Amino acid sequence: MNLSRLATHHECVTIMFTDIVGFTAFSKECTPSQVMSLLNELFSKLDALLDKHNVYKVETAGDCYIICGGLLDEDEDGFQTVSTASPSHAAKIKAARRALNFAVEMMR
Repeated sequence: MNLSRLATHHECVTIMFTDIVGFTAFSKECTPSQVMSLLNELFSKLDALLDKHNVYKVETAGDCYIICGGLLDEDEDGFQTVSTASPSHAAKIKAARRALNFAVEMMR
């Protein structure tokens, strides 16, 4: 077993944590079924945006939805494919732009 490929190094990623304002108060006023229904509907809509913006969903924890931009731009060897004069700067911009575009569409 080749253990050298268990993880990859990413020079630059953008991580976005989202949280529903007032969720705790809302959840106290609703039944557990209503809370789960809301979260399922919301997270299903957000999940549908992942591929469009080429971002990776890290996880959901309660009402927190965590995504990462800059993880999915890899070639077969696991290294970022960047075709500009300044790879680290370009990677930072691409990762941040993906997360920002995802966030903007989330708000619609």
